[in-house]
Amino acid sequence: VVDSAVSAYALKKNWNFFVYKYFTKKLFFYDHAANERFVYMPLFYENETRTLAAYHYWSKNQFSIIKELASHLPVGMKLYVKEHPGDPGSFSLGFLRRLQSIPNIRVIQPFVKGTELIKKCEAIVALEGTSSWEAFLLRKPVVNFGSRAYFSRSHLVYKVENPCDLPKTVFRAIQNGSRI
Repeated sequence: VVDSAVSAYALKKNWNFFVYKYFTKKLFFYDHAANERFVYMPLFYENETRTLAAYHYWSKNQFSIIKELASHLPVGMKLYVKEHPGDPGSFSLGFLRRLQSIPNIRVIQPFVKGTELIKKCEAIVALEGTSSWEAFLLRKPVVNFGSRAYFSRSHLVYKVENPCDLPKTVFRAIQNGSRI
């Protein structure tokens, strides 16, 4: 059973990379990071076991979260979203185009270094993971969806337990910055 699960996972990752290399990369025009104020949201694996089991049910609909977040950012601020570099192609061309159609969203190419985006962003919004940890180490405000990470007790980490709290939590994180 384990061998077949590993094989299925490897096949899925290879398929995603094939889709990215031969379709998405050629048919989708990624945005470039510009000299502007932005909040960074790395996209997370949608069907990862930990994601499905350990987090709020509402945090699984990334498109709705991104759309809601983008609509409540301060005027002139952008939302940068980026696929995980370990699994490019896991999001459909249609999904990426729908994101890009929202005026204040920039869809960044998956192989742009997340650390460079984190250094320049006002805050990061993430489920959890490496990007949250890197932002914490760089003293950037981190907005997490009910994080259980060991660093989540810091004043730099803002937890969102309810989807209605997302706009005000992100605003507070941007407003406070890394002063805390």
